[in-house]
Amino acid sequence: MSLLVPGENADAAPMPVAPARLFDALVESSPHAIALYALRTGIIDYVNLGMVALTGLSRASLVGARMRDLLTEVQPAGTGYCDGRLNGQYGLALPTGRHRTIEVRTELIALAGGHYGQMIAWDVTAQAGIQRELAYRATHDGLTGLANEAAALAYLSSSLRHLRGDRARSVAVIYLDLNGFKRINDTYGHQVGDEILARAAARLDAVTRTGDLAARLHGDEFVVVCTVLNTIHAAHIVDRIRSTLREPYEVGGTQLRAPASIGVAVAVDPAVNAEALMRCADQRMYTDKRHAMRIA
Repeated sequence: MSLLVPGENADAAPMPVAPARLFDALVESSPHAIALYALRTGIIDYVNLGMVALTGLSRASLVGARMRDLLTEVQPAGTGYCDGRLNGQYGLALPTGRHRTIEVRTELIALAGGHYGQMIAWDVTAQAGIQRELAYRATHDGLTGLANEAAALAYLSSSLRHLRGDRARSVAVIYLDLNGFKRINDTYGHQVGDEILARAAARLDAVTRTGDLAARLHGDEFVVVCTVLNTIHAAHIVDRIRSTLREPYEVGGTQLRAPASIGVAVAVDPAVNAEALMRCADQRMYTDKRHAMRIA
């Protein structure tokens, strides 16, 4: 293969280009970011112009740096750092403070100085953002931002599996329903009803401890999945939730109330089924609701 030198007559025989020089030119001008680094140390020996553009760093800053120091926030989709090779998706911090998500593939190269990795990377920030958004929507309620029913059941199942190795703790399901919500929704309209749901969810999330999960199931029904020491501990959490949801909501100058009926089920047997535990808490919530209606 040969290239035509500018200024030459098109009819003249083209000047041959050495394969090594041609390869260097192709790598240097590749639209993908390319880096060559030592597998043993991770130190970068070479970067092309694409790598300079992708990272926002100069060639002098990149050569001699450690490859792993550039890649922060390893993404869950990444397949890790295997035998010095980087493969998968990673977060890349830019000098501007912004972050990109990059897809990385590494091939092994044996040279006289040892074994190297030839890394090819490309920017997938937009695609990764779409994937994260889709994953979020699949596991969260669109109105309140809380986890949805599918996520709550998955979390409960996981918590029950972990419970089998911890006899000192139990898993509690706290199921709740907002009393008077239908009346508010019918009287003031769906916009006010949605605001009550969103604000109730925010209150519920605020009293949920780190490591526990608050979720909206459907309508005005919510659930909290939490780890407790015993039933007394669960009762204290229920009291805290009941107290915060008892407070009125001020909407357009009007005080609206939607206190919660609550049912709680504590998994004493770690082999209990997640759906069965959820149903038990649901039934107890309706018992609490009937009791509240008799008092009212």
